[in-house]
Formats: sequence, structure tokens, C-alpha cells
Amino acid sequence: MVKDLFKSSIGRKILMASSGLFLISFLIVHASVNALIFCNDKGKTFTVGAHFMATNPIIRTIEIILIFGFIIHIIQGLILWKKNKKARSVQYFYKDNTPGVTWYSKSMTLLGTLILLFYGSCLYRY
Repeated sequence: MVKDLFKSSIGRKILMASSGLFLISFLIVHASVNALIFCNDKGKTFTVGAHFMATNPIIRTIEIILIFGFIIHIIQGLILWKKNKKARSVQYFYKDNTPGVTWYSKSMTLLGTLILLFYGSCLYRY
């Protein structure tokens, strides 16, 4: 039953949303620890936070799971894109100046790639 759920379009979208939330939560934690540098104590709080993140085995394990989250999110996105494109025989009407559509929503692929490159550069440093 659960296996059939993730073969459906809704199940795939749920999986993609879940992996996206996981990736966003990691990004928020990562940015929060980096923001500790702004504490006015000559970097002591940042050093404690960075040491905790670097030495905590739970955090290190979650980083490994994060790689699988990226892979699942990317693969599900490509599968959903392909299935949606195949299911619609007539293309959508394209209008560049659609009201209510922001640049961010039109540029999710670009922004996701930039975040992936940023994360990859962070891994490269360690």
C-alpha cells in the first residue's frame, strides 16, 4: 500500500515536499549557526556553535542523510516534470507578464542550483 502511494503523482509530490522541507530546515539551522558570528563577544559564541555542529555525531549523521535528501528531491522533481509534460498534450499558454507571478517562482530551478552549488562549496571546505 505504501509502495503504491509513492508511485502516484500525489505520493511523489508529498515525497518531494517532505524532502524539500528537510532541506530547508537544514539550511535554516546552518544559517542560524553562521549568524552567531554577529554576537558581540569576539566570536566566542560562534566558536562554540561551530564546534558543536562539527563534533556532534547526530549532526554528522544528518549531514549524510542530507545527501540522500538532495538526491531524492532532484530525482522526484525530474520524474514529476517528465510525467506532467507527458500528461498534457497541449502546451500551456505562455505569457511573460502574468500578474501575481514573481521572479522567484519562475526561477526555482536556477535558485535551487545556486543553493546546491553553495552547499557543495561548503562540503568542499571541510
